[in-house]
Amino acid sequence: MIRQLRKNYDRGIRLFSAFIMTLLGICLGAYSRFYVSEYDTPKQETVRAINNTYYKATASQASFERPESTPSDSITAEEEFIPSLTKLNMAFLYSHQGEGNTDTGQVPYAAAESYAAQALTLLSKKDANWLASIYEIAEMSPEEVAVRFQLPRENLLGTYNPSDPLHNPDDSSSWVIHRWENVTTSFINEQRQELSSISNKKDILSMANTFLYYKDPKDFESFCEYIQYLWDISHSISCQISSVYYCGGELDCQTATPSQAADAAQLTDQEISDITESGSEIVEEEEIKEEIGPGVELIKASLSEAAKEEETAAEAESVQQPACPGHVDLYITAMVRGESEADGSLFSIDSMGGASDETIGWNGWDEKAKEETRNLAQMNWAESFQLPSASDYVQSSLTKDEISAYLSLLPDSISQERTALIEYALYSVGRLPYYWGGKPSTAGYMGNEFGSVVEPDEEGRILKGLDCSGWISWLYWSALGQRLEKEGTAGLAGCGIEISKEELQPGDILLRLDEEPHGAVFLAWAPDGKTIVIHETSGSNNNVIVSATDNDWTSCRRLLSN
Repeated sequence: MIRQLRKNYDRGIRLFSAFIMTLLGICLGAYSRFYVSEYDTPKQETVRAINNTYYKATASQASFERPESTPSDSITAEEEFIPSLTKLNMAFLYSHQGEGNTDTGQVPYAAAESYAAQALTLLSKKDANWLASIYEIAEMSPEEVAVRFQLPRENLLGTYNPSDPLHNPDDSSSWVIHRWENVTTSFINEQRQELSSISNKKDILSMANTFLYYKDPKDFESFCEYIQYLWDISHSISCQISSVYYCGGELDCQTATPSQAADAAQLTDQEISDITESGSEIVEEEEIKEEIGPGVELIKASLSEAAKEEETAAEAESVQQPACPGHVDLYITAMVRGESEADGSLFSIDSMGGASDETIGWNGWDEKAKEETRNLAQMNWAESFQLPSASDYVQSSLTKDEISAYLSLLPDSISQERTALIEYALYSVGRLPYYWGGKPSTAGYMGNEFGSVVEPDEEGRILKGLDCSGWISWLYWSALGQRLEKEGTAGLAGCGIEISKEELQPGDILLRLDEEPHGAVFLAWAPDGKTIVIHETSGSNNNVIVSATDNDWTSCRRLLSN
């Protein structure tokens, strides 16, 4: 009886519970038809996270702003950023999120990782390769330049030169002049005015900032496409070959101006005169010392050439020198267009951004757009946008007369290899920025991208270049076609053979192996006992220079015997 009562009680409890749950479900269902969650509210615009900024796109205008709330796994912007015509907008956008470190105070994004920094690096590489192409044109033979620039070969014909093996006395069409007497390079703008700065990177980035502000200020792909287009149309190279002229002297007639070389090395005329006289006191090496090192191969390879040169020189002395076979000069004009009002300015030749587009509110390069662009280009970007100051690294190169004056310091008996080495070194003065730890990738200029923006070295230098030992290695590789096996200062101390200071000849290398190691190429002796050297140096120059240095070198090495 009791068991039956319990069963009926349990059944009643279950039925009551079911009734209550059904009633609650009906009430909730009815309420849900009238409740609208804020997450279900239709959006009139979309918000997309772009690293540390948020881009809100509408049909009429583009602006950057922080949303009222963000998911927990999103990036929180440090401060609100709105694109502007007075800011380099790509300096506030990044390709990836940085880790950040609150303990060290490191910020999640470094300025060097911004899109603007990447664009600056891209243009700096184009600048570097362009300069390299100009330097390589200067190293071409007259015939090679004539073919490349489609200039008449007839303009290179002089008179018969018996010392030129390519000349046929019976065929006047073979009397081509195979070497430039002078090479002059001019950097000008669209108004044919000499440039104080040979890079227009800021002009190009400023133009892109103005144009893309209207089109899409976050579109880095379009930004890169546009800046490369602007760079391509703003740079050009043209060459002109002079008429053949005759100096009235004898074969291989050349004049030197020692006083001009003195200015470059900060020496007096009397010192240069003394140096010229002291050249005959240099001791010549008659045999190779028994020592193992990478430079020994260069020494051995040059022995046969030395014998041939002595034989050729002896024959030449017995033959009366004919009249001057003629000279020819090369003029290289490198044009970099900018933001002037001239007809050929970058504004006027821009077909990609020059056309107006009413759908985005772009009126082309009208006066307002030009003014906005120029104002941005004139700003200090290092202070305003934390961008590296990638100024021109090219300094004052030596003139033809200065190089001839330095070459006049070489002994008459010097070999052709040493002359070529010194001449190549002199032409590199002012062309290669100093970069600690910098080593060459290839011989010559093309392919090394000297002057392009790279990661800072230990002193904060950001232009790709060479250090002192890297420059020596590059010099031998470029001038003689053979790369040294060692490229560090300590490694060079094991190259070639050790010689005394009294045995130094132009082209030998000098090393200082102490707490501040350094390397240089010997050129000549100064009357006060100092050494005149060519070297890649840091400090205020940060480039290749010619200078007179104290005779505190700890090692002298010879890589060439003759």
